[in-house]
Amino acid sequence: MELKWSYDPNAKLATANVNASIKYTTADGGQTVNKYVDGVLVKTMHKYGPDHKFSDSAPTGRHVENVKDEWMDEIEYLIQNHSLDLGQFVEGAYTGYRTKNGDIEALGEQRGMGVNNTTDKIGVNRLLAAANITEWWDWEVIAASTLESEVGRNYEWKRNLTTNEIVRVSSGNPPFPCCVYPEIHGPYPVTDLEADLAAYQGTLIDKSN
Repeated sequence: MELKWSYDPNAKLATANVNASIKYTTADGGQTVNKYVDGVLVKTMHKYGPDHKFSDSAPTGRHVENVKDEWMDEIEYLIQNHSLDLGQFVEGAYTGYRTKNGDIEALGEQRGMGVNNTTDKIGVNRLLAAANITEWWDWEVIAASTLESEVGRNYEWKRNLTTNEIVRVSSGNPPFPCCVYPEIHGPYPVTDLEADLAAYQGTLIDKSN
């Protein structure tokens, strides 16, 4: 089971369509998820509760005591009602997870929300987004800057290995916000790389060695 999220960096909004009727949106990496049916907001789900967005990180990560992650009930709803739209829910504990290099890694335990399907076996996270997307498997870093973006991490430029599309992000960014990185820079499409590097003091990475 997999939700295919798209992200508008200008509106800072991620959107996932279940079908022509149902969609989800989040503006904070999934800490708050809105559900729309036929364009009407019908539900708002919180990970930490409405008063705990952007909570300080505990030593083991972001955590708020005694707050139920309401999105988990929505996943159960999707499992029961929308497997034809999103694929069957498949746990990865015993089938293994595919890595970026194509190998199957059998962990013997569940990671995230299982795998996207029994063929690809790519792990999916809490938002049911696949690892090949969230971890930029099809992209390479081609340039970097020592300047920090507005979110406190250095600028870098990535190129898609298939389409040659180039985007500007900040280092460590997923392609759309998540609970760990609820605020990110970009990804902003770059059409004039030379000009963009000059504007943000970026330097091409020498890959000849």
